[in-house]
Amino acid sequence: MRLYLDCEYNGFGGELLSIALVGGYGNPFYRIVDDTTEIPTQWVRDNVMPALTAFPGHAIRATGQAIRCELGAFLRKYHKVHIVANRPEAVIHFCRLLMLDMSGKWMDTPPLTMSILHINARAPLSHNALANAFGLMLTVRNTPSSIESEAEDVVADA
Repeated sequence: MRLYLDCEYNGFGGELLSIALVGGYGNPFYRIVDDTTEIPTQWVRDNVMPALTAFPGHAIRATGQAIRCELGAFLRKYHKVHIVANRPEAVIHFCRLLMLDMSGKWMDTPPLTMSILHINARAPLSHNALANAFGLMLTVRNTPSSIESEAEDVVADA
C-alpha cells in the first residue's frame, strides 16, 4: 500500500505537532500530539496551530506514546507499505515514531520502503498535515511526469 505522509512540527528540528498518512482507500491516519513540551514559535502559533483542527472529524488528539501505538496498528493493516513524502523532516518524524525506546528497538511493522519526492504539493489548506498529505497524493497522481513512475519503480522493487 502506498501511503502519503505529511507532518507539522515546531519549526525546523522542532517537536512533532501532527502527522497524517493517506492512501487510496480507507480512513486516513491523522493525529495531533497533545503532550508537546516546546513552546510553539510565533510563526507556528500564527499559522500551524489554528489549522491543526480544521477537519474536526479527523482531528484526534493523543499523547506521543498513544500515537506511536496507533500508528503501529494502522501500519499493520497492510502487508507492505511504501511511504511517499515531499519533505525529509516528515520522514524523520515518522521514523522517530517507529522507535520504541532509546535502546534502538523499533515497532513491528510490515515491510516498509520510503521515497522523498522533490515536488510542491498542492493542498486545499496550508499547514495542516491531513490536507497536505491528501494534496501530495493528488499532486503525485496528477503529475504526468517521471515523478509518478519513479515512485512506482521504488514500490515495484520493494
